[in-house]
Amino acid sequence: MKKETITFLLCIILLSVSVSAEISISEPLQVYNLGDKVYITSTIIADSKSGNYNIDLVCGDNTINLQKIPAIRFPIGEAYIDSIPYKELTTQDLEVTNISSILGNCYLLASLGETRVRSNSSFLITDKINLKASLDKSSYNPGERIRLDIEALKENGNLLEGFLEATNASSFSKAVVKGEASEDFAMPETIEAGDYSLEILAYDKGNDGEILNKGTATLFFRINQVAKLIQPSLSTLEVTPGEDLKISVDIYDQSGKKMPGDVSIIIVSPDNKESQSTIKSEEFQSIEFPENATPGTWRFYSFFGELGEERDFTVKEVQKANFEFIDSVLVVRNIGNAVYNKTLTLKIGETEQKININMKVGEERRFNLNAPDGEYSVSVSDNEEEIQQNIMLTGNAISIKDLSKSSFFKNYAFAWIFVLLILALSGTVVFIRFRRKTSKFKDKISFSKEIPSSRTMKDFTKPALGTAESSLVLSGDKNISSVISLRIKNLSQLSENSRTELSGIIEIAKIKRGLIEWKDDRVLIIFNPSVTRTYKNEILAVKTGSDIAQRLVQHNKKFKDKIQFNIGINSGELISSKQGEKLKYTGIGNTVSLARKLSDLADEKVLVSDSIRQKLLREVKVQKLAEFTQFPVYSVEKVADIEANNDKLKDILKRMK
Repeated sequence: MKKETITFLLCIILLSVSVSAEISISEPLQVYNLGDKVYITSTIIADSKSGNYNIDLVCGDNTINLQKIPAIRFPIGEAYIDSIPYKELTTQDLEVTNISSILGNCYLLASLGETRVRSNSSFLITDKINLKASLDKSSYNPGERIRLDIEALKENGNLLEGFLEATNASSFSKAVVKGEASEDFAMPETIEAGDYSLEILAYDKGNDGEILNKGTATLFFRINQVAKLIQPSLSTLEVTPGEDLKISVDIYDQSGKKMPGDVSIIIVSPDNKESQSTIKSEEFQSIEFPENATPGTWRFYSFFGELGEERDFTVKEVQKANFEFIDSVLVVRNIGNAVYNKTLTLKIGETEQKININMKVGEERRFNLNAPDGEYSVSVSDNEEEIQQNIMLTGNAISIKDLSKSSFFKNYAFAWIFVLLILALSGTVVFIRFRRKTSKFKDKISFSKEIPSSRTMKDFTKPALGTAESSLVLSGDKNISSVISLRIKNLSQLSENSRTELSGIIEIAKIKRGLIEWKDDRVLIIFNPSVTRTYKNEILAVKTGSDIAQRLVQHNKKFKDKIQFNIGINSGELISSKQGEKLKYTGIGNTVSLARKLSDLADEKVLVSDSIRQKLLREVKVQKLAEFTQFPVYSVEKVADIEANNDKLKDILKRMK
């Protein structure tokens, strides 16, 4: 009996070992990013109602339970399909302390009792974002707009929906939508030249604000060194002829640092004679002034690119003479730069005589010296220059004779008078005879009364010139001109039709004899007295700028293709020269640069400098923009029509009479 019982128990044990639970699970994706949803489906054939069915995420040494189901829910021996709706790979949903602990290669493990099944292949959980960032150029001028574009793709192949942060060279934030973002920014206008880096961070967040995935990139760009100021210096402001003047010119960039460069210089004398040369910045150059250099105010011009500066200095008047003995003749030459008006002391032996002398610049006077036959020690002095020499003299007595007063005409005065009388009489006779002949012939001449054809008449209503060009003008006229700077911020994005209309609007400047110069996204319009034939160019510039602004605003109201613009106007000195149908000019000081700065300050406004405002107090109503404190800036509110107002006043006075 005991033997049968033991056999029965062994059969039961063998049957229980051979029968076990069966589990199969779905295969996961190959790559997951943090925050992704993991879907799991499993089929369970349970062999017992005891224990729990577990699905675990295993990443390295970390095991995280994703699901736990009591086995009592499963029927014995029948297939039961179970699916987790999803599980987010976040700290909150996985209930882990550090989400980075699950990064790397992972697998799924399902278990029920002694039965364990893992996914066939491992998969990757990552927080990586593939970030592609680029700038539109590699170098920029200070204050120039810089465009950043990024493309962000998560490692799982999905486009990033998140955020972008930039640091280091500039700081800003931006939303990333469908894997893309772009931003325009600018470095300060006073930033130092050099290489800069922009650190880019792209990321997304979970529901609890936790940063999940991220990608970084570093972009490098250069800020160019741009000359903003040139500062000439002179060793003295009063030059003595015969001495040297030392000059130097320093160039300062946007940050106030000195920079190298070749500066063109022009020195103009009071009689408008020019000398040109080139000097390297921070170096000294000596200019020689001969003893006969023209006295008065000289001008020193220095140019570098569009920058120009002017300095005045004075060459003193100096009376200076050179003495020389040629045999018995004393030669006195005026080698100074002014009228030589002095008293000379002449000694012949022990005899001293005074000579009052007055000579123009470059003039020479000769004096014949006489004395009883013999050798004498002769000296001449004007208290500054002196010469002494032993000379053989002849004559009856010591005397000095001014040879310049013994001219040929004086010696033969009566002969010359006789010749002049003969010539005068002959000329009178010839004139009388010629007059008689022309009076007889006059009646035979017929004059045409026809008006010349209009084809031969010149139309003076059209401007002589049409365009302007900024260049180094070494010889030209200096005068006060007005400059309009029109900046088109989105020129490269405009359609062909909008570009054509823009050109047509700008061409209206020619009606007021403005000269047009295109420079990239900027248009400069020059009103120069040599072309406009007036010195009231400030009002021409403001009226033209306001007209252009109104037309551009009207365009933007009518069309979807908006023209983003701003207008700045300044007045100052230009050196200009007409060459063909073009006016070449060089700006002095900030004439052009200030107009350009004004056109960078605001949108769809006409901004004028303080020099324009002061000259047009009656004609233009302006409003000061307080937010710009470096220099006074005014926005044009209204341009009065002075001519129309004068006409109305005349009409009222006429009716009153």
